[in-house]
Amino acid sequence: MNRARLEQKEQLKVYMSSRQVESLQVLAMSTQNLEKFISEEQMINPMLELPENGIEAEMAENTPSILLSQHQYNKERTDVSSLLENIPEKKSESLEDYLIAQLPVNELDSKQYKLCKKIIRYLDRDTGFLPEMTKTLLNEWNVDAEELESAIRLIRTLDPAGVCAYDMRDCFKLQLERRGVTDRIPYEIIDDYLKELAERKFSGISRHMKISTARVREAYVLIQSLSPHPTENFNGSETQYIVPDVIAEYENQVWVLRFLRPAAVMVRLNHEYIRLAKEAEDTETINYFANKIHRARQLAAAVQQREDTIKALLYYALEEQKEYALGNGAKRKLQQKTIAERLGVHPSTINRALKDKYIKVPIGIIPMKGLFSNRENTTVVESNQRLKEREKKVIEEVPSVDSKGKVSEICLIAPTEKMLELNQSVCRMYGKKVTACIASLPDAAQVVHKLQQRGAKIFISRKGTKKKIEEKCHVPVIDVGLNLSDYVPLMEQAARVKGKVAFFSYGLVPEDVRSMCYLMEIDALFYSFYKISQCDSIVRKAIHEGAVLGIGGANTAPPSEKYGLEHLIVENSPQSLLAAIESAEQMLHLQKEEAKKQEELKILLQRYDLALNFTHDAIFAVDQAGKIEVMNGAAEKIAECKRENAVGKTLWEIISDTRVKTVLQDGKRQLNSIMKHGNTTLLSNLVPIIVDGQIHGALAAYQDVHVLQKHEQKLRIQLSEKGLVAKYHFSDIIGDSTRMRSAVRMAEKFACSDATILLHGETGTGKELFAQSIHSASERAEGPFVAVNCGSLPKDILEAELFGYEEGAFTGASKGGKMGLFEMAHGGTIFLDEIGEMPLGTQVQLLRVLQEREIRRLGSDRVTPVNIRVIAATNRDLLKEIREGNFRQDLFFRINVLSIEIPPLRERREDIAPICEYLLEKLMPCGEEERQLIRSVLDMRKNYAWPGNVRQLSNLAERLYILCSQGEDREFIRNVLNIFSMETTQNLPEKMMEDDVATEQNVLKVEGKSSFHERERNKLLRVLNENNFAMNKSAQILEMNRSTLWRKMKKYGITKE
Repeated sequence: MNRARLEQKEQLKVYMSSRQVESLQVLAMSTQNLEKFISEEQMINPMLELPENGIEAEMAENTPSILLSQHQYNKERTDVSSLLENIPEKKSESLEDYLIAQLPVNELDSKQYKLCKKIIRYLDRDTGFLPEMTKTLLNEWNVDAEELESAIRLIRTLDPAGVCAYDMRDCFKLQLERRGVTDRIPYEIIDDYLKELAERKFSGISRHMKISTARVREAYVLIQSLSPHPTENFNGSETQYIVPDVIAEYENQVWVLRFLRPAAVMVRLNHEYIRLAKEAEDTETINYFANKIHRARQLAAAVQQREDTIKALLYYALEEQKEYALGNGAKRKLQQKTIAERLGVHPSTINRALKDKYIKVPIGIIPMKGLFSNRENTTVVESNQRLKEREKKVIEEVPSVDSKGKVSEICLIAPTEKMLELNQSVCRMYGKKVTACIASLPDAAQVVHKLQQRGAKIFISRKGTKKKIEEKCHVPVIDVGLNLSDYVPLMEQAARVKGKVAFFSYGLVPEDVRSMCYLMEIDALFYSFYKISQCDSIVRKAIHEGAVLGIGGANTAPPSEKYGLEHLIVENSPQSLLAAIESAEQMLHLQKEEAKKQEELKILLQRYDLALNFTHDAIFAVDQAGKIEVMNGAAEKIAECKRENAVGKTLWEIISDTRVKTVLQDGKRQLNSIMKHGNTTLLSNLVPIIVDGQIHGALAAYQDVHVLQKHEQKLRIQLSEKGLVAKYHFSDIIGDSTRMRSAVRMAEKFACSDATILLHGETGTGKELFAQSIHSASERAEGPFVAVNCGSLPKDILEAELFGYEEGAFTGASKGGKMGLFEMAHGGTIFLDEIGEMPLGTQVQLLRVLQEREIRRLGSDRVTPVNIRVIAATNRDLLKEIREGNFRQDLFFRINVLSIEIPPLRERREDIAPICEYLLEKLMPCGEEERQLIRSVLDMRKNYAWPGNVRQLSNLAERLYILCSQGEDREFIRNVLNIFSMETTQNLPEKMMEDDVATEQNVLKVEGKSSFHERERNKLLRVLNENNFAMNKSAQILEMNRSTLWRKMKKYGITKE
């Protein structure tokens, strides 16, 4: 009992720890990240409801929240549009401060911390790269190379990715490593072919690296997404606008806080699903809804706790900083540590609560951390006029390609009118569809957002605009960079200039441009910038250094005009824009393929989930240590415990006598093993999960043997009721003759195959007995056995029986249609008896079934595949039937894949005695005297032709049994035997009839009586004389055909004379 309590306590501790961790994570989230997190939860949890039209729809409903009263709910609502009046700029933060703030102070000693700070301060302010360090610096800092390398590795793990790299190549590789890219191709291209990649020489790179051009293009798209410098968000970044998370108003000497996205709006339960949960009856559904409701309430509680924690901190801080927030005084010294002590929380909780969050107070919008900082907040509230001027710059309408206002999936953000015209020319010339609009660097992100709303997916822009778009919009952007061919027309003009020429570029000026300037003897100055705010200073610097001409982009043109420097704008060539469009098309194709794969994967996972949970097998998936990772509902019944209690435990803790340990050790399957689990007998199947030769776990499937037996019994009863079960086996075939043993041995071999078999034999030889035995000995023995006599039904009825029909296919068709015999035989065998009598029209349809293994019901336009084995039988000479046009030759070759000739009884007379003994065993009620009489009679007829074969022999034995059991004398039995001989020789061939006559005479001689034949002769003479030997009329009166009458007359020597 104590052990159980300890385990329960430990589980509760783990559960509480996980809840606390998630609550802290939710607390640290910004509003945007929290909304994304909740949205993802809502996608997988139907108990969480998302308002259809966002916050406005939620506010318009006026329904109480599950967390707040109606009064509180209405009080929390806020009009977002009113916040646009005063929106501040984010304060610019230096790269040095940003990196130092990320250093793990608690994990570093004093020397390491100081060394990291020195390296950070030594970084290049424009690029974030680490210059070459000389031994002098190492000696000056008093550190060795190993300590220095360790500190560099630490700084490289900080944000932004790529910082502290030695050069651009190193920066790219660091970013790839941060993304978890393991493919070596991008790394090799960065090391050896970066210049060729920038010039889009994909074919040359693919030849040198011996890889496909497609792989090079993939690497190109990936490398394009990397930042050449990790400092682009620092040192004078463009203004970024923020919307506060909380609005604080001072009313009636009290602070009133309103959240823009209160917890009540962000998270709420779906009451429709709660109703379904209450109505659920089965345990599995109840457990499913219970878990989902529990998770939803847990999330709602975490969000509400986040809001309550932030409120508590803000109320305290605002009271302390009231004069500052109202604009009536300076900020007081207020440390987070002090508040943590007073509120009884950990300082890290306050850091999480205030991280990336803003508050609007009467003086403006400030970071929440600003209420606790000792420094004066320098954030400036932007005026309404400035905001309106910026909004005017945003393009209100973008060109659309259809009447519905949609744009093409690829859009170009052009910096100049010339590039807009160039795009139209390229699209017209090469048949491309690219929507283009003009936008400057500050407005690009807003334009992209509008284009996204109209259907744009991939964007093309210049390098600087690309970075800004990716930073704010998180969309794929293709860089239509400038190369040497774009500079050449302007460089020819620059060569004629007397004086220095300044080249301005976002990022580094291409090396080939520098080389061309050297070759053309241009006195060139090169300037790089990474922010628009830097353009003004570099233009002034160029003029100060003697530049008389500037060559650059649209961003350096205005300051050049401002300071009187002649300026030429570098425009892209059609080839460079076309290459960018083609790259965008390829990326769009990859996006669609990826989306398709994701959808297929989602469907596949759904199928796997259905297959796992809608089977009667108990399935467990375990890892290398045998711990359960996945189990289905049936496994819960076998294990007698819930899934959440079993996952994480080893399988042998749940299922006794399991052999999964052996499978995990030797990697060999163990199939169809019988084991005991408590009082239950299980059928066990264990399969190892092997990947690249390593065992990564195993799959265990268990079936209750008792349940299997019940299902098998039920199936057999159903098949038996329909007459679809084979009753006979090869052991039921009686015969020791050489020919019969040969036929049986051949049939046993043929049973192992699925090929079509043709059985040929006279009537009564046991063709269906052979067919059933073949089915029972084959792998289809558990499937149905369907027999049909092709000669017993008319053509139309035979087709309907074989192929089935749809409702309304013909007059009198059953409602709902009917399944044909071929469909009923699916998974088993169909026996087509007397196939030689099948109509020619039906033979054509049968041929298609044998070729394609599919059928089409009468009146249907759909085909149904069938998995059947066909056995055909006939007593006709099919080759003769083919010559006479009664049977199709192609069908004969199709069914005559395997052939068995079943000998008639007259050709295996040694089998008559054992067959008689078998028949006598079946006739148990008669005494020994009667049985001896039957044996003697049958023995006397062993030389009889037996045209009806075993069936005739069985009929005779049964007739004798009935007579003997009624006490008839021997004379009467002999007379009946003579009548039997007459009945069975009417339609025999002449030769067989003559043999039979001799046999009959021998029998009569043995019996010592001939009165029957005398009476028959007299009867024939009387009828013939009465009709003047008219053969047709006499045969009709005697109830025999004309040929039989001729044989009788010849037998008794009767002539007209």
